[in-house]
Amino acid sequence: MEVLQVRRKFNWNDNGTVKELPDPGEQLTPTEVLELHSISYPQLTTASVTGPEIKEDYRVYTFSTVVGTKG
Repeated sequence: MEVLQVRRKFNWNDNGTVKELPDPGEQLTPTEVLELHSISYPQLTTASVTGPEIKEDYRVYTFSTVVGTKG
């Protein structure tokens, strides 16, 4: 039996465009990864994390932002 390490991917759904963000390290939780990336991408400060979904040897987490209108 072979044991494989399942790596993580972090995707950001930015208004319909999916961007892959690097994983800074397994020691961080998905929420901590989101907080770290929100320094470079301020749009992520109000994002939520969903997942993981298992896709091809990866645990895929998705950061989604909700854009609304006032009125």
